[in-house]
Amino acid sequence: MPPSLISLPPELLCNILKKLPIDHGRDLLASCREIYDNGKHAFDQKCFSVIPLTLEDESILQAEELTKEQPCCFLEEVIIRIDRECDHHPGKLHLENRLLSIFTNALQVSSKFNTITIHYDPEEFDSAVGRYRVHTKAVVLAIQTFLKGHESTNFKIDIQNIRLHDCATLLALGKSFLSRVHSIGLRFEPYDTTVRSIQELLPLATNLKEISLMNDTGETLTLNPIRKVTKAVSSKTLESISLAGVDTTKDKLQEILHPFKASLKNIKLQQMTFEQKSFESFVRYISRNYSLEDFDLEDIWEIDGKKEREVIDPMSYWYDLQPTPASS
Repeated sequence: MPPSLISLPPELLCNILKKLPIDHGRDLLASCREIYDNGKHAFDQKCFSVIPLTLEDESILQAEELTKEQPCCFLEEVIIRIDRECDHHPGKLHLENRLLSIFTNALQVSSKFNTITIHYDPEEFDSAVGRYRVHTKAVVLAIQTFLKGHESTNFKIDIQNIRLHDCATLLALGKSFLSRVHSIGLRFEPYDTTVRSIQELLPLATNLKEISLMNDTGETLTLNPIRKVTKAVSSKTLESISLAGVDTTKDKLQEILHPFKASLKNIKLQQMTFEQKSFESFVRYISRNYSLEDFDLEDIWEIDGKKEREVIDPMSYWYDLQPTPASS
């Protein structure tokens, strides 16, 4: 082992380990006992702050074992991936009890554990919805039971990649913890005919900070369903909105964003088409009227008459409007 690595201050070694890929970090720790002693804390902090799991027996077993071990003292978040194609999952009651055990163990091991994320499989599927709904029920009931014993804590629930029909199941079973929902990511799919389920769910998510609405229909999506969803948001402290795959105009998009003007810090727009060649004027409006921490534009198009053109480097329109830092 090169003496230069052994002589690194522990703080610098920790910073290196946090930036290295996990496999490389593991190799570095294994190279020398002194480096292992100085760097293990940072390695554990990087590797065990989040535990992802699927609903397969092997993944659940691994999570059960991990949440009993000392490195999980850094655990902050458990991510549960609900996979539509998961055939080897425990029965609903058995699954519910095992998830509850994981949450309980995690809280006993780590005082930092404060987030449970439900992440739906992003891939298209043709499998029976009924079997998939069983997964959602088990996860929701496990979270609900767990939170009953921790009502005074600041636990957050994040829900990512959910479809509209899954919102109905969540609404039916999870009303008691929807006020803890911090983030929702919703996908519109080709067979969606109504947004009623998410419209009923959002008023109960009174502490929502982030909402992401994505068009996964394979066709153009107008702002009408988006407007219906955002009007249902009851949170007064919404900080982030992401929209993807939508046709719009400056005026229509302004109307959607305006109710959140006081609290909004982040806006992300992807695969957006602005009609009436209104993109540049929309960017000017945002620059003059919002105090954002982040404004992200990607894959932006404009329609002028019948012609559609891609906006090259859309972020440059934003940067050109930002004040130049004063020289010292």
